[in-house]
Amino acid sequence: MTPVEKLEAAIEKLDEERNAATNGEWVLQHMFGIQDLSTVVGAGGELIVETLSPESWYPAENAQLVVTLHRTIDAQLEILQEVLAAASIEQFWPTLIYTRTALALADAILGEDAQ
Repeated sequence: MTPVEKLEAAIEKLDEERNAATNGEWVLQHMFGIQDLSTVVGAGGELIVETLSPESWYPAENAQLVVTLHRTIDAQLEILQEVLAAASIEQFWPTLIYTRTALALADAILGEDAQ
Protein backbone atom coordinates (compact mmCIF):
# COMPACT_ATOMS: atom_id res chain seq x y z
CA MET A 1 0.00 0.00 0.00
CA THR A 2 1.46 3.37 -0.98
CA PRO A 3 1.49 6.23 1.53
CA VAL A 4 -1.32 7.96 -0.38
CA GLU A 5 -3.40 4.77 -0.46
CA LYS A 6 -2.78 4.33 3.26
CA LEU A 7 -4.03 7.85 4.01
CA GLU A 8 -7.09 7.35 1.80
CA ALA A 9 -7.91 4.03 3.46
CA ALA A 10 -7.50 5.46 6.97
CA ILE A 11 -9.74 8.44 6.16
CA GLU A 12 -12.38 6.14 4.71
CA LYS A 13 -12.28 3.74 7.67
CA LEU A 14 -12.36 6.42 10.36
CA ASP A 15 -15.11 8.34 8.57
CA GLU A 16 -17.23 5.17 8.20
CA GLU A 17 -16.75 4.20 11.84
CA ARG A 18 -17.60 7.71 13.05
CA ASN A 19 -20.73 7.80 10.89
CA ALA A 20 -21.85 4.35 12.10
CA ALA A 21 -21.42 5.27 15.77
CA THR A 22 -23.79 7.24 18.00
CA ASN A 23 -24.00 10.85 16.83
CA GLY A 24 -23.21 13.84 18.99
CA GLU A 25 -20.96 14.46 21.92
CA TRP A 26 -20.12 11.58 24.22
CA VAL A 27 -19.75 12.32 27.92
CA LEU A 28 -18.64 10.44 31.02
CA GLN A 29 -21.20 10.19 33.80
CA HIS A 30 -20.43 8.93 37.29
CA MET A 31 -23.35 7.12 38.86
CA PHE A 32 -24.18 8.33 42.35
CA GLY A 33 -20.97 10.41 42.31
CA ILE A 34 -18.84 7.25 42.44
CA GLN A 35 -16.05 7.28 39.88
CA ASP A 36 -15.86 3.48 39.63
CA LEU A 37 -19.51 3.41 38.50
CA SER A 38 -19.09 5.23 35.20
CA THR A 39 -20.94 5.22 31.92
CA VAL A 40 -20.30 6.89 28.60
CA VAL A 41 -23.47 8.29 27.14
CA GLY A 42 -24.19 9.91 23.81
CA ALA A 43 -26.79 12.39 22.69
CA GLY A 44 -30.17 11.66 24.26
CA GLY A 45 -28.57 9.55 27.02
CA GLU A 46 -27.82 6.56 24.78
CA LEU A 47 -25.52 4.17 26.65
CA ILE A 48 -22.20 3.66 24.86
CA VAL A 49 -19.87 2.16 27.47
CA GLU A 50 -20.60 1.20 31.05
CA THR A 51 -18.70 -0.23 33.96
CA LEU A 52 -21.69 -1.28 36.05
CA SER A 53 -22.34 -4.92 35.21
CA PRO A 54 -19.98 -7.79 36.09
CA GLU A 55 -19.65 -8.61 32.38
CA SER A 56 -18.16 -5.20 31.68
CA TRP A 57 -16.13 -4.39 34.79
CA TYR A 58 -12.95 -2.60 33.95
CA PRO A 59 -11.26 0.53 35.23
CA ALA A 60 -13.44 3.67 34.94
CA GLU A 61 -10.43 5.33 33.32
CA ASN A 62 -11.20 3.24 30.23
CA ALA A 63 -14.56 4.99 29.89
CA GLN A 64 -12.82 8.38 30.14
CA LEU A 65 -10.37 7.33 27.42
CA VAL A 66 -13.26 6.41 25.11
CA VAL A 67 -14.75 9.90 25.61
CA THR A 68 -11.40 11.62 25.02
CA LEU A 69 -10.60 9.61 21.89
CA HIS A 70 -14.09 10.22 20.48
CA ARG A 71 -13.44 13.97 20.77
CA THR A 72 -10.31 13.63 18.61
CA ILE A 73 -11.92 11.99 15.56
CA ASP A 74 -12.57 15.20 13.62
CA ALA A 75 -9.05 16.48 14.32
CA GLN A 76 -7.56 13.16 13.19
CA LEU A 77 -9.55 13.30 9.96
CA GLU A 78 -8.44 16.90 9.36
CA ILE A 79 -4.76 15.98 9.78
CA LEU A 80 -5.06 13.01 7.44
CA GLN A 81 -6.98 15.01 4.83
CA GLU A 82 -4.52 17.92 4.94
CA VAL A 83 -1.52 15.66 4.41
CA LEU A 84 -3.36 13.78 1.66
CA ALA A 85 -4.20 17.07 -0.10
CA ALA A 86 -0.54 18.11 0.11
CA ALA A 87 0.49 14.83 -1.54
CA SER A 88 -0.71 16.22 -4.87
CA ILE A 89 1.97 18.90 -4.55
CA GLU A 90 4.78 16.37 -4.38
CA GLN A 91 7.63 18.81 -3.89
CA PHE A 92 6.07 19.99 -0.60
CA TRP A 93 4.80 16.69 0.79
CA PRO A 94 8.06 15.34 2.25
CA THR A 95 8.73 18.68 3.93
CA LEU A 96 5.52 18.76 5.95
CA ILE A 97 6.62 18.23 9.52
CA TYR A 98 3.69 15.99 10.30
CA THR A 99 3.67 13.75 7.22
CA ARG A 100 5.35 10.96 9.18
CA THR A 101 2.95 11.52 12.06
CA ALA A 102 -0.05 11.34 9.73
CA LEU A 103 1.25 8.09 8.25
CA ALA A 104 1.74 6.67 11.75
CA LEU A 105 -1.81 7.75 12.58
CA ALA A 106 -3.05 6.03 9.42
CA ASP A 107 -1.19 2.86 10.44
CA ALA A 108 -2.83 2.96 13.88
CA ILE A 109 -6.30 3.44 12.39
CA LEU A 110 -5.85 0.67 9.86
CA GLY A 111 -4.22 -1.78 12.27
CA GLU A 112 -3.44 -5.05 10.50
CA ASP A 113 -4.91 -3.66 7.27
CA ALA A 114 -2.01 -1.15 7.02
CA GLN A 115 0.12 -3.62 5.08
